[in-house]
Order: sequence, then C-alpha cells, then structure tokens
Amino acid sequence: MDSPTLTAAVAPIVLVSAAGLLLNGMQTKNLHLSDRIRGLTAEVRNPALTPVRRRQVTDQLPYFAQRIRLSQHALELLYIAILCFVGTSLLLASAFGVGSGVGERCAAGR
Repeated sequence: MDSPTLTAAVAPIVLVSAAGLLLNGMQTKNLHLSDRIRGLTAEVRNPALTPVRRRQVTDQLPYFAQRIRLSQHALELLYIAILCFVGTSLLLASAFGVGSGVGERCAAGR
C-alpha cells in the first residue's frame, strides 16, 4: 500500500476520533451545567434559605438554563457534523473504489 493511499485511509479515522473527543468535552460541559442547575434548584427549595440568597439563585437560574440550551444545541450540531463527515468519507471511499477499476477487474474474473 503506497503512502497516499495509507494517508487517505487513516485521515478519516483520525478526524472522527478528534470529533469524538470534542463531542465528549461538550457532553461533560452539559453534565456540569445540569448538575449546577440541579444544585441551585435544591438550594431554592431549602426553607432555611435567606431571601437575599433566594433572589440571587432565582436570578442565576435563567442564565444557566440558557447556557444548557446552547450547550445542547452545540451537541446536536456536533452529532450532525460527525454524521455528515462519516457520510462524506463513505462516499469518497466508494468513489475511490469505483474509480480504481475494482468492479471491472471483478467482472473480468481477475
């Protein structure tokens, strides 16, 4: 196997791995945001909470809710991007196979 073919075979694997790492990082961020929202809502439910702190927490909750929506949207877009990349890689691999004459050699019995 020559070097350009090897590079063409390995490049999609490396890029999908990198996209997976990015996706994992975004999921971790989403998890931390949801944990923070859960902690803040538990704090609001505490009857011993002072009114000043209750107001601070209720003022923060919409910002965290917006951040988690944006994080979820980013995750969805990453899933779509990975799907498009894998689809494109498969299309390019099939075009490479068709263009190399593999089908013609199989039909000729070689």
